[in-house]
Amino acid sequence: MNLPHTRLILCVGLAVIALPGCGGDGVRITQREHTTEEGSPLRAISALNCPDHHGSLTRVETSADGLSCGYSGPRGGRVTLQLLSVPPGQSPEDVLAPFEAEAQTLMPDTPARAAAGNDGAAVSVQSDGENARVRLPGVRIDQGGDRASIEIGGIRIRADAPSEPTDGDVVSVSANEGAAEVRTRGRGGEVRATYILTDDVASDEGWRTVGYEARGPGAGPIIVAIFQSKDGDEDTIADEARELVTLNVGGLP
Repeated sequence: MNLPHTRLILCVGLAVIALPGCGGDGVRITQREHTTEEGSPLRAISALNCPDHHGSLTRVETSADGLSCGYSGPRGGRVTLQLLSVPPGQSPEDVLAPFEAEAQTLMPDTPARAAAGNDGAAVSVQSDGENARVRLPGVRIDQGGDRASIEIGGIRIRADAPSEPTDGDVVSVSANEGAAEVRTRGRGGEVRATYILTDDVASDEGWRTVGYEARGPGAGPIIVAIFQSKDGDEDTIADEARELVTLNVGGLP
């Protein structure tokens, strides 16, 4: 059996996330093929392009230097764009770390609710290049290099076939009882990163979805779209933030 292992692993795992056994529809994840446009170099920019309106968002502020702007959305939602340099001696991960920490401060209970004790999570997806691990109710998927094992409802599928080296994205998803924590990191010389916390249970301040989308050349500057929403539809504000990033540096939304 000749299977493209990582793609099979993730497509199977992400497809069954929507099953009723996963505790409702608190998280929705889609998998799509990479395209030539998405793989093309991201643009290096010196100032942000911040339209007056985008989707449900309305621009409410713009810095004089063109390095930041802010948007308001429905029910107090917010999107902030920042254009950041990568200081000497620091990595893009160093630059992005404070934004992940800020999201966790806004929704401090969600990471633990999503993890629910590691293997106890209703949904757990870990992917790093050719290695993947998926845990769902009734589903266990493990892949290492060119070997894959899939167990669904007592049915075991094993695949052993040569696979070419990949420079695939790093994906981490934990979801349980309406709470989810999602991280993605693109590999290669560019910055393509996402962090999302979403929860059916609002934080003390009312937030249900927070996170960021970041893209840019590896040496910078990096555009970061920080989003915060009190709405139960986590897709809308995250998608609109991603589209604003795409408008500035390219790639697919």
